Amino acid sequence: MKKLDFTTKLLLTILTISLVFLGVVLANKYVKENNKSEVSVDFLMDTFVEQRATGKNSKKAVDKVIEELKKFEQNYSLHIDNSLVDRINKNAGIA
Repeated sequence: MKKLDFTTKLLLTILTISLVFLGVVLANKYVKENNKSEVSVDFLMDTFVEQRATGKNSKKAVDKVIEELKKFEQNYSLHIDNSLVDRINKNAGIA
């Protein structure tokens, strides 16, 4: 096996370091893109509600949580006219 001269060794070392660096940069970019975090704070059900999601679809997940919480509030709030709880309270004692 032929010995490599200094210039060849240096070029191979630089190439190896460059490839490792490129791999680290690309891996970091991938992790950042796929670990996005979304936080939302809303006033629902007479209190502040915070939801946090992490991942590729975090925005969609937080939006869905807010949507479902608003539906829940519409049905079960003591303070919203014609909610299920409001109708029960209005009909309490009526046979």
